[in-house]
Amino acid sequence: ITLTEAAARLKAANKILITAHIQPDGDATGSTLAALQMLRNMGKAAQIFIDDEVRRNLQVLPCAEEIRRPVDGEKFDADLLLILDTAPDRIGNVGKMTNAPILNIDHHITNSNAAGDLHLEAEAAATCEIIFKLAKELGAEITPDIATCLYTGLATDTGFFHFSNTRAETFQIAAELV
Repeated sequence: ITLTEAAARLKAANKILITAHIQPDGDATGSTLAALQMLRNMGKAAQIFIDDEVRRNLQVLPCAEEIRRPVDGEKFDADLLLILDTAPDRIGNVGKMTNAPILNIDHHITNSNAAGDLHLEAEAAATCEIIFKLAKELGAEITPDIATCLYTGLATDTGFFHFSNTRAETFQIAAELV
């Protein structure tokens, strides 16, 4: 689906469960935390569940204490399951928490679109790059805390702007976040 369609799905939902892949890296953690804050600022009820520990160096990110791990048998009444930075088959037990429709936002070309609606930008350096554009599409304010989370994902997924996935647009987004 298009970014505009993804934005419409988020606008229509009121209670959103956000997740990312197991062994969350900077992009997975940064994109989920940025999305959480953005959605809450829009008046949405949102919660992050990731079926793994958050790396210690990422636990300093704004709202990192909000990330929860699922408990066996735990359910979450959601209007939408927002999966970031991965395909649905890499979210562990979070997938068992809700039967809500899936919105999957990713930059990995290997994402096979196994379930739900997929917005894939394979040219994006990181999912945080897509979340930045999504915030613009939604007219959401990018607060300093949101910018910190998004910048972290951009920086880590590009090897601090050394990897070949770093494009001019990546630098433009990073500059705006700074």
